[in-house]
Amino acid sequence: MADWRRQLKGAFAFDSAPFAVHPNDERRARTAISNAIRSGASKTEIEREIEKYFQDRKSAQEFIKYQIGLFRSYFGSQYSTIRNCWVLSKATLNGAEFIAIFSGRTSIDDILCHCMHIYESREYNQATQLMRAKKKSWPVFRIQFHPFESGALWEGRAFVGESPDYLLERADATLSKGLDPTSSITWRPKPIPKDPGETWHGMRYPS
Repeated sequence: MADWRRQLKGAFAFDSAPFAVHPNDERRARTAISNAIRSGASKTEIEREIEKYFQDRKSAQEFIKYQIGLFRSYFGSQYSTIRNCWVLSKATLNGAEFIAIFSGRTSIDDILCHCMHIYESREYNQATQLMRAKKKSWPVFRIQFHPFESGALWEGRAFVGESPDYLLERADATLSKGLDPTSSITWRPKPIPKDPGETWHGMRYPS
């Protein structure tokens, strides 16, 4: 993937033009932001790159704020973000395939129930699903939370199933609203917190 930081300069005509005003600059802005989002960069990181670009050019602080304001307006019209949500994905050779997204206000146990249904519908053939429904049996799934050295289990990251397994994790997600029709939801997982200690041994530590 091309360097989005270098591409971002094109949004200013590789000079000090207003952000994405000219059609050619808008096209370059669209490409740069799309690549930045796909690589995991946040809106704040893109803003910092814009600030650094103009600081290196010795631009006045008011002019930098003006350019960042133009970027924020453009970004807001093209992308939608959701913070502290849940994202279900499946590992692939090229990274991770997005499967589903859930509200961060939904309980982890309810979400895991949904994930098991999703896993079954995607990974078991129709004959297997039919036989299990006929026998009224619930498939057995492995759910493995992230373990700390103390023995505590973090709810913010959990593997569902096996061979293959799906990953459910707390994250901030971004959805393109038409800026890049080929891209889907991209997300940044929440960092793993500090080990809560031995008092949580064998228990689930909330995310």
